[in-house]
Amino acid sequence: MSTHKRVYFSGIVPYMGLAIEKLLAENLGKIFEARGITSAAKAETELRVPKSTIDRAWHCRSMARLDTLGEVAAGLKMQPWQLLVPSFDVENPPQLLPAADQKTSKTKLKPIDVSSLGAVDAAELIRIVAAFSNADTKGRHRILDACEEAEARALKSNVNSSSNKPQTG
Repeated sequence: MSTHKRVYFSGIVPYMGLAIEKLLAENLGKIFEARGITSAAKAETELRVPKSTIDRAWHCRSMARLDTLGEVAAGLKMQPWQLLVPSFDVENPPQLLPAADQKTSKTKLKPIDVSSLGAVDAAELIRIVAAFSNADTKGRHRILDACEEAEARALKSNVNSSSNKPQTG
């Protein structure tokens, strides 16, 4: 049994292909460069997080604990999850959509009969999810509109094919 107080998670984020600690280090590097932070000591002054903690996360020496990730994010005036987004853009950090912008109240995805589907390519589904995740509000609305159009076409196709069936009885 280990006597260490800390247990680090060292895993790969699914479908991202990058270890979490490397992703955090990469994103911190981008943010620090954009803000002119050139040392852990300078980061400590700005973020109010111990420089040894910042140095370990920044140089990928260990994975920060969740509470530490929260402190670093708060110092950067960000949310912790934002520091773990692949392809992080300092000029346009990822944002959650406000409830008013989300189409979930308007668009209710209906359950589908999987037996009616053809072969579904997992790689295509991953690309669609990634595109949706990386899209801005306008892009997400376009993707959701395309989903609605596809549902309408499928419904119309099902109605037409059922009306062409001979009546029995």
